[in-house]
Amino acid sequence: MESPDGRCWRGVLDNNGSLNFTALETCPNGPDAIPEQGSFNNDNGLKVYPNPTNEYLTIELKENVTSPIIVRLLDEKGVELISKQTTNNSTQIFTGDLSPGVYFLSVTVDDKHLVEKVIKQ
Repeated sequence: MESPDGRCWRGVLDNNGSLNFTALETCPNGPDAIPEQGSFNNDNGLKVYPNPTNEYLTIELKENVTSPIIVRLLDEKGVELISKQTTNNSTQIFTGDLSPGVYFLSVTVDDKHLVEKVIKQ
């Protein structure tokens, strides 16, 4: 993910639910970017919208999956606020009760994992 100052970061969620960030040397978001093995992004399987969001956040997987999809929304300190498990390729989470700010969406399917920054208006 890219911060407002242009630096890029990789977020990794550990087994305790803590989100740890590492600064990257280069931003992997250009046309030559190669997705990290065992991950997915908007180009190869995951769509998250609208972002910024108000009431609902929609999460869609391009591929059909039979394994459980684990969706978690974390605050900026890594505290889990919403957790949902589904096998549907498309799901929504209600964000209407959340205060405006920055949150992190964690999506896990099998060995693939993504953490994406979400803005709540």
